[in-house]
Amino acid sequence: DGEDGRVLPVLRGLPPSVRASAVAAADDGDGDVDDAGADGGCLVLSADAEADGAAGDEGGHITLGALGCARLLALARVKRWWMAPSFGKSAADVPRETQMLLLELSPSGPFVLLLPLVDGPVRASLAGAASLGGLTAATSAQNRLCLELHRGIDAHAGAKAQKALLVCVGDDAHEVVTRGVAAAARALGGAFATRAQKEAPDAIDLFGWCSWDAYYESVTPDGMTSALRSLAATGAPARWVILDDGWQRVDPPLEEAAVQGGGGQAAEAAAGAGNG
Repeated sequence: DGEDGRVLPVLRGLPPSVRASAVAAADDGDGDVDDAGADGGCLVLSADAEADGAAGDEGGHITLGALGCARLLALARVKRWWMAPSFGKSAADVPRETQMLLLELSPSGPFVLLLPLVDGPVRASLAGAASLGGLTAATSAQNRLCLELHRGIDAHAGAKAQKALLVCVGDDAHEVVTRGVAAAARALGGAFATRAQKEAPDAIDLFGWCSWDAYYESVTPDGMTSALRSLAATGAPARWVILDDGWQRVDPPLEEAAVQGGGGQAAEAAAGAGNG
């Protein structure tokens, strides 16, 4: 609900194939599980559909419903290793391969985090219906948000996502993201640790240097030696170094494979073949 008591629906027309369950509350370490209400409005949606259909095919995606928000921030994968932000006000502004969607329901909040999950062999992502091929113009025009399900290369046919999308709500955008990521970690059985749970390495307090902006893909022993000597001569010697000569290459590039082959699984398959 909004501050004035108005109901602010996030998705209208959620299909019956999508089911919601509460995320287990956090254990504060005293042996007692905190009240679920203290964790505040975190749900996991399961998708009763097979992963890895081509875009627009039944089973390849689920139309979640019409999206309602004042503004949105989408973080979408634009390359195999890179994400970029997109901003907008409707599902039409949500690109394919969106890995995180933050909604501002009204100018004063609340905020809703939609976080696609990786559940075993199935990886979920979000997309506006308009960005998916094979959908009717009427569906795309109705501000529909879709959930795409991508099956891993080694997964069996017909794999389904029992935990596809985390939904978390709160009055502060930063807090809801932090709490939502922690809830996702619990929902996936501790498959990953949050930043707050990780111990920072000692080197974080020391001055370090990365070679990328100086040499890009032309890293050489002589160049590294010269750069480190130059830093030392200025009175700021590097205490640790990252040798960075670029990312691995795949053929075809991920973004081309996604366009040519219908999205995530085809792109991942192409990437895997390129690395073989």
